[in-house]
Amino acid sequence: KNKSKTKPIWKPKDLESTIRILPYRHGRDPFCILYFHYELGKTKSALCAQNFAKPCPICEFAESLRAEKTEESLEMFKQVASKRRVYIPVVVRGKEKEGPKFCAISKGNYELLIGYFMNPEYGDITHPTEGTDLVVEFSPPGQAGLKYGKSVIKPKRNKSLLSEDKATVISLIKSVPNIFEVFTEQSYSELKNILDDYLNPAEHT
Repeated sequence: KNKSKTKPIWKPKDLESTIRILPYRHGRDPFCILYFHYELGKTKSALCAQNFAKPCPICEFAESLRAEKTEESLEMFKQVASKRRVYIPVVVRGKEKEGPKFCAISKGNYELLIGYFMNPEYGDITHPTEGTDLVVEFSPPGQAGLKYGKSVIKPKRNKSLLSEDKATVISLIKSVPNIFEVFTEQSYSELKNILDDYLNPAEHT
């Protein structure tokens, strides 16, 4: 299985970075919407089987909790239910040689970027010659009472080339991996083991 260190994931660390969203040749648009189960015991995140239109034992358990309708079961439902995460393929300006990475964006930034896509003044901001770079302003955890940190995305005023070198443009677009090569499918039994480990940690130590 992939280890998180090897995943091509980009998270802002500097107070300001510039990125460019790359065309995503594996889908209709660059917004990769995934569902995960988070913080289940020792498992930090598990890709929900419903991403692949398959039954998910964790979702089945979550639905049984919701059906109970007790305060305790609804609280646990919130913990185990799948949560949406949106990823976009990007290249970090000044670090193009590192290749494409995926960047998770908040609900607010997702809505903001959809707005730019729908705005005729911006159009397809991923376009290799007519697209737009984005400035990411990052507030780290602890600043202004933030628990996890916060990123604000702003488009630059002018359109720009992805690269002046045509071969670089082709290489960057071609080397964007499928999101499901980065986050790989787990079987029903693997997900069931994660759930069992979470519910009965003493039996799985």
